[in-house]
Amino acid sequence: MELKDEYHYTRYCRPSFVDELGVNYSAFEFKKDEEYLSINWFEYFSDQHYKRIFTEMTATGNKFNRKGYLLKLNVGLCRSGLKDENISSVSFRVHDETTRSYGGIHGLEDEDFDEYTRGLKKGFVEAVSLSTV
Repeated sequence: MELKDEYHYTRYCRPSFVDELGVNYSAFEFKKDEEYLSINWFEYFSDQHYKRIFTEMTATGNKFNRKGYLLKLNVGLCRSGLKDENISSVSFRVHDETTRSYGGIHGLEDEDFDEYTRGLKKGFVEAVSLSTV
């Protein structure tokens, strides 16, 4: 399922990727062996969004630093920001919306890192510390 512009998504980032200046570009780097940027659809859950997303993330067996953050970004603002950077063939999608909020941002290329991170940062809404979830 493709996420609509009015929707939001979250992306985990390490503690060092958020500081008093905002979100560091490193928060949008591909992880090892990742073909897309992993995200979670915020509106998938009707309440306790951050807590339930974090619970779903940890159920995968992956480890996350509790001093890290969940970044919340708006899909439409990210799409607009990417278009400003001449990147238009990107898909924000949930892989199986009937069971999980997990999905990805598909169509980004490593060689366009500077451009796509500038575009994605335009959709930034907030960073929530996992220590408060």
